Amino acid sequence: MTEDARHRWLAKHLGTTHAGVAAIAPMSADDVAALASIMTVRKAVNGDVLFTRHEDLQDIFVLECGTVALARPNADRTAFLNLLEPGDVFGDVGQLIGETAPVDAVVLSDANVLVMSGQDLIALMMQRPRVAMRWMAALAARLATAQDRLEELLAGPLDYQLASMLLHLVDDEQQVHVSQQVISQLLGSRRQSVARSLANLERRGLIEKQYRRIRILDAAGLRALVGTI
Repeated sequence: MTEDARHRWLAKHLGTTHAGVAAIAPMSADDVAALASIMTVRKAVNGDVLFTRHEDLQDIFVLECGTVALARPNADRTAFLNLLEPGDVFGDVGQLIGETAPVDAVVLSDANVLVMSGQDLIALMMQRPRVAMRWMAALAARLATAQDRLEELLAGPLDYQLASMLLHLVDDEQQVHVSQQVISQLLGSRRQSVARSLANLERRGLIEKQYRRIRILDAAGLRALVGTI
């Protein structure tokens, strides 16, 4: 990605987990250039661990492309707390409140990650209020996403939780590009249980299972199912 292209990407995508963040807290071209100037690009491959739980982080990360999971290892398996999307920021909360990383950051598919020093970002936010406002809006969006994930996990029967999860992960082509194993880790359920729930949704004509992806056939039907919770 060229420098100009990266500047445009940052202005549009940074912190846009929820639509409207860029409009609520826009940055000027100078703000974007100043932010980009403190970033370096790190290439990561499937299986890389960007940081681990309890690590004393010094860097902050922005996912440019690829897939990264925030994971919490348990005694018998690893639970995925969230799948990050391009534009998502991670690794900053602990530094802002003086705590170590609460999770692992694991690369699930080859990724480009923008990396900056936490101290450099804090200094920049003190100099440029619009950068600070954008970061605050993005943080609020992430908190809202975390609340949505919690509601998914507490929603009720697994079929309902799964329907909600699929609606959260679906792309513009009505596909979910994650494996059943990843979904089971996101829901904190056994893979066999997730497979049965997927089969239930497929029998109802709501989805079609394909290799390492799921096609959504009836998004309205999934939303109606979630709405019955």
